[in-house]
Amino acid sequence: MIDIWCNGKEIVIQCCSCQRVRNDAGEWQDVKEIRQGEKTLFSHSVCPMCLVDLYPELVSAINLTL
Repeated sequence: MIDIWCNGKEIVIQCCSCQRVRNDAGEWQDVKEIRQGEKTLFSHSVCPMCLVDLYPELVSAINLTL
């Protein structure tokens, strides 16, 4: 998991479309199960693959290359 902390809690960044999780290297990986604890917070984003699928006009407008 990615090592981001906020007020002593780990933040797990998850794609709101495909549910992949961003790891420490910034790569998005499939995760079967995420262990939730009292020190785990979730933040949602959109991974690059879903960004292309869901918002192609945005990708072309900002000339994003993946």
